Amino acid sequence: MIKHIITFCFCLTLIACQNKKPVEYNQEHWIELQRQTVEQLRAKSFGEAATSLSQSIDMADDEIKHWDYIRMGLVSLPADLALPLVDKALKLKSIKKNDQQLFGFSKVYTQLQELEKALKTVNQAIDIEYNEDYVFWRARLYLMLKEHNLAEKDYQWLLEKDDSKDIYISQYASLLNHLGKTKEAKALLEKYKDNPKLLYKSIILALRDDNKAEAEKQFKHLKTISTPSDMDEQTKLEIGELASWLDDPEYSLELLSTVKEGDKISQAKLIMGRVMMDQENYDRAIIMFRQAQNGIEEHAILAYLFEADAHRLLEEPKLGIRTLNQALDVFEGNKELLYSRAMMNESEGKFSAMEKDLHTIIASDDNHYDALNALGYSWAERNIKLDDAFKLIQKAHELAPENVAILDSMGWVHYRLGNLKQARHYLELATADGIEDKLMLEHLLEVLEALEDDKAANRIRTMIKTQFNDSGETTE
Repeated sequence: MIKHIITFCFCLTLIACQNKKPVEYNQEHWIELQRQTVEQLRAKSFGEAATSLSQSIDMADDEIKHWDYIRMGLVSLPADLALPLVDKALKLKSIKKNDQQLFGFSKVYTQLQELEKALKTVNQAIDIEYNEDYVFWRARLYLMLKEHNLAEKDYQWLLEKDDSKDIYISQYASLLNHLGKTKEAKALLEKYKDNPKLLYKSIILALRDDNKAEAEKQFKHLKTISTPSDMDEQTKLEIGELASWLDDPEYSLELLSTVKEGDKISQAKLIMGRVMMDQENYDRAIIMFRQAQNGIEEHAILAYLFEADAHRLLEEPKLGIRTLNQALDVFEGNKELLYSRAMMNESEGKFSAMEKDLHTIIASDDNHYDALNALGYSWAERNIKLDDAFKLIQKAHELAPENVAILDSMGWVHYRLGNLKQARHYLELATADGIEDKLMLEHLLEVLEALEDDKAANRIRTMIKTQFNDSGETTE
């Protein structure tokens, strides 16, 4: 309530300011306001920063660079403080009659998650000047708002204006594919098969259609029309990862080893490490991951997770747990790291440690369905706290109703509770798509045996024997 009162009072202050005469521009005062605003934003004194930006709006002349500075400040504020200031600026004649200014404020609205207002504002800019940049931005807004048909019209207009821009073609092809117009998307990209960036896009579409043969054919062509010296660092990362998907590890490693730019180096190390993992070269992979742990937080966390996974595959759980402990010393409370450590402790039978980490995750995010499911399943597996286990798994299922691991847990906890028909229902859902998970099939087999459905049980027993060279005999 206090926060709303403060915001309301602030809005009243802004309205009062709007009724004042414009403040005459003064260079020295302007520079001082900029300095104050930057310091206030750094100190997270957002109310003071909002007041400074309001004064800047009153003082700003028609120079675009002044308004660029104001817009940068606005997107650094909480939305409840920024939005009244955006509305204030858009009431100025110098703004609402200037297409560049309107375009800039459309981007501000987008960053503040006000997509409808962003769309309205860019449309005002387009009414003044039917500009490619503005239409391209509107097409992206239409995509975010799921107005796919309107987005398609804008992309068609853009390509009529200039069919040489990779970004137009690439995004339009993605949209066509999303709309189920896969043939049209492929035909569009086929026109540009000698363009490496668009050929890459075509390969991705082929992989999405599970057409690996076509993807491999196109990738072979891609390698003939481009060399590492032709590629920027981002392209090397994309094509290097693509090569790993298409079972060309040598090319992937060769290409990724040429990445030398900043944060992209750690990205390259992560991909190289995963390629080496696929080659079962775990020791070299660990070296790559440890090098990536010196990168930015996003890359470092993945590097720790991947190293722990390598230790798991090497059957070195203690080293895996130690790796995750080191990571959590740096990134305290990170949910991905906690979850990974919980699962590794569970595999070692360290249930108290596992439960502690899962409880920590749930305490900070009670919608973390993986943690809810893992804790509930652990109790159901050990045949303890079954009512609590059911509540946790049921909530996880509500959050992720199609997750097969959670469907399996729902079936298993119903089995433990003696609800055999419900158990069968969920376990058949979990395995309906031919899932190749032995434990899930064993759960279903145990339930079918308890129901004395010999025909269905024999079918699952045969499936287990065929897929896993196993007798299919269930054990407690």
